[in-house]
Amino acid sequence: AALAGRLPCRLVASDSGARGLAEVGPVERRGAVEAVALLRPDVVLCSWMPLGEDWTPAFRDAPGVREYVLVGDPEVCGELWGTWGSAPGWS
Repeated sequence: AALAGRLPCRLVASDSGARGLAEVGPVERRGAVEAVALLRPDVVLCSWMPLGEDWTPAFRDAPGVREYVLVGDPEVCGELWGTWGSAPGWS
């Protein structure tokens, strides 16, 4: 949040609240797909996508999204093939 005032862009954090995690700063209560559709970001930073879910098609299909960055362990985040493009045993 302290960095947001010095950036030449708008920084918005969103979270569905489904996991009940404590907020560390201002967070808009909306899911990832809804947030991307509503906020129309240029860049998406996705941190620890829930296991078994893949939001990357929504990121790729959203008009204006030029890049997305995924943070997390592929073995416990998203879908191994759909999100990360790998299969078990690949190195």
